[in-house]
Amino acid sequence: MSFAQIQTVPEIINLIKVLSTGVLAFALAFALTPLWTHVLYKYKIGIKIKKTDVTGKELTYVSKLHAGKSGTPTMGGLIVWASVLLLVVASHYLFPLLANLFDISFLARLDFFSRPQVWLPLFALVTAGVLGLFDDFMSVKGWGSNKGGGMRFAKRLWWLLIISGIGAWWFYDKLGWDRIHIPALGDYSIGLWYIPLFIFVIVSVAVSSNETDGLD
Repeated sequence: MSFAQIQTVPEIINLIKVLSTGVLAFALAFALTPLWTHVLYKYKIGIKIKKTDVTGKELTYVSKLHAGKSGTPTMGGLIVWASVLLLVVASHYLFPLLANLFDISFLARLDFFSRPQVWLPLFALVTAGVLGLFDDFMSVKGWGSNKGGGMRFAKRLWWLLIISGIGAWWFYDKLGWDRIHIPALGDYSIGLWYIPLFIFVIVSVAVSSNETDGLD
């Protein structure tokens, strides 16, 4: 929906809901960041520069190049998904209460937790976030079978396949969605192929994002 298409009151209300929720999530994340950073520094939960590669070869140049990053707090992604989770859960209890207290019906519409459309993206966000949190924590502690700590790629891949598989099944079976849109050509129904395509896209984006994040 473009701004030019927003002509009715319900559309304006929906736009206000989206913008107000985004602002609240940003404000909550902004407020939680100093608290979480303090915890990370206090317990020395920071990046450990790897000394060797996967073959055991010493990474002399890379270790020197990234020496300045040693001890930098990690697991900052917790702020992103935790802020969204807290806001969604709080909206289920807080906004209806405020709507009754101040007699403002609009506030009751900000209850996102009671909407089935929110459950799937919230599930994917939180489960993938928890997976990343455990992986980072294992890396910091040097736990796991991976060199330098953390989950092996195969284990992370299996978890991503499970998460994306649940999402694919929900879209196809519960929402009845089996169509893709090709620009300039239109919509096409691909039937059961929608499930593996959904899984492939989600896993590809997650893996590539994880690899790109480590390039710096």
